[in-house]
Parts: sequence; structure tokens; C-alpha cells
Amino acid sequence: MALIMVVAPLVASAQIGGSGVGASPAFIPPPTNQSGPITSVGTTIDLVQTILGWVATLFWIGAVIAFFYAGFLYLTSAGEPEKVQKASHMVLYGAIAVAVGLMAYGFPALVNNFLLRR
Repeated sequence: MALIMVVAPLVASAQIGGSGVGASPAFIPPPTNQSGPITSVGTTIDLVQTILGWVATLFWIGAVIAFFYAGFLYLTSAGEPEKVQKASHMVLYGAIAVAVGLMAYGFPALVNNFLLRR
């Protein structure tokens, strides 16, 4: 363990560049003629809507999978209380995923109202 603690900084500093241990890396100035993906409030809202659309889609997919798995557990439980309880929990998790998916569709309107002060 002590050997790793001694060797790890040397290996990490070899990736920086320069002439040896402790040498400062070359300075790379930031680009000055390029603009980033966010240039105004409108593009910020578009970015948030795109991200939340993907989040909502993932939660809808998760909800469908949870409901199908819960149905499978109910069908195969054969009256075992543990499996019935697990299936009930899966239905709850599916309902939570539906709620989060619905909130992901409503959140961009909230952000739009907050940023544009309507």
C-alpha cells in the first residue's frame, strides 16, 4: 500500500508533461472566437426542455418495466406473501416513475416562467 502511495503521484505527474516531476504543464489559453452552446435565455430553456424530455422518456420506460415486472410477480407469487409484497412495491415504484415523468414535462414551463419573469 505504501508503494502505491509513493508511485501513484509519479505516474500521475508523468501524464502532465514537462521535463520531470513537479514541472508545470503548458498553458493553453481558452478559445476566444467560439461561442458556447448557451448564448441566451431561449437556448437555456431549449436545453432544459431537451434534457427533461429525455428524463421523462427514461422514467416512462422505467414505469412500464416496473408495471410489467409487478404483474409478473403477482402472477407467479402463488400466494407467497414475500412475492406479493415485492410486487406491491414494484407497483409503487412504477407510480413514482409516472409522477416523476409527469413532473419532467411540467418543469420546463416552470423554468421558462422563472427565467423570463412572466
